[in-house]
Amino acid sequence: MSALGYMYTQGIGVPKDEAQALKWYLQAADKGETSVYTLIGLGLLPGQRHAANGTEAIKWFSRTRETTATSRPSSWSATSTSWAAAGPRIRPRL
Repeated sequence: MSALGYMYTQGIGVPKDEAQALKWYLQAADKGETSVYTLIGLGLLPGQRHAANGTEAIKWFSRTRETTATSRPSSWSATSTSWAAAGPRIRPRL
């Protein structure tokens, strides 16, 4: 299902359609495909796609972090350590 979402996002073999892409990504998430959580969040960001909803986007990004932290705790630990070491000048704005 995530492959269909990608096809609609890129217009590969089907007309480019962000609404259809988001629909397929949501169906994939319902079936347990955790890899689409970030794609759904990106699809909901204001100014990025058709159905802007920043609050929902943050929820999907949080799911991504929870899933990744559970399956690969060391990768999140290393990331947060490197952000802390980098100092305030290059921290992303949230």
